[in-house]
Amino acid sequence: MSEQRKERGASWRVFLYIAGSHLLLAFMALLFYLGSHAGK
Repeated sequence: MSEQRKERGASWRVFLYIAGSHLLLAFMALLFYLGSHAGK
């Protein structure tokens, strides 16, 4: 049981890392987009 639980925790952590990195990239892309259009 503990082995399966550990595996599920690892996959959940990987999912969180991927989701977090994508959110961070989307936020940075939005900042660059707003910054490039703010000067016009």
